[in-house]
Amino acid sequence: FGSSHQPWYLYKTGVVDTAPREHCDLRWSFHVTRVPSTCHLALENPEDYVIAVNGNEVSEVDGWWVDDDIETLDISQHVQEGDNEITLSFTYRPTMEIEDGYLLGDFGVAPRDGDPAPGNMTLTAQPETLGEGSWVGQGLDTYGGAVRYLISVEKPAEGRRVRVSLPDLDCTAAVIHAGGEQFVLPWAPFAADITDVLDEGANEVAIEVIGGRHNIFGPLHTPWEPWT
Repeated sequence: FGSSHQPWYLYKTGVVDTAPREHCDLRWSFHVTRVPSTCHLALENPEDYVIAVNGNEVSEVDGWWVDDDIETLDISQHVQEGDNEITLSFTYRPTMEIEDGYLLGDFGVAPRDGDPAPGNMTLTAQPETLGEGSWVGQGLDTYGGAVRYLISVEKPAEGRRVRVSLPDLDCTAAVIHAGGEQFVLPWAPFAADITDVLDEGANEVAIEVIGGRHNIFGPLHTPWEPWT
């Protein structure tokens, strides 16, 4: 970055005036079709704000998500069907770094009126099953965890082998669970020979597809850059 300095250095040396400025209110609206049983708000430095959900103040941090700097607050009892609003009230100062907030919980998401624009999504029930293909459009558009697909595999005749291959997989990693063993597949080709752990007859095999942070965090700041 050439001759520029880190912000903390500028603050510490007094180059930047860090005095508090004016009072601010940030309002974030979201829609709920089905109220989830659990819902958390995750954001950085919650102590900098007076946080209210539909007019109800929340302040108790009960954990963190992804990074211990992204803290969580339980807002479950304040979420309602229809329109909801989260308000962050604070006195702005130059040393503040205002980052995105996130909703976490046992819900899925779906577009309203058929338009999957970010401001036109609603919280729905979690999908019970998924079809083949992308999770996007199946209720898990912003999901970054893992999904297990169950298949039945017969142990082959003597001299033959069973190889599970996932050539079209687009994910962070995968794990095949079979016969009490785990076959971890951290990169392509996503394939494993599972013959030696199979029992006679039909075996239930779980193919665990592990997502990534792209669906959640995405290219927040420079989506037009080729390296994003």
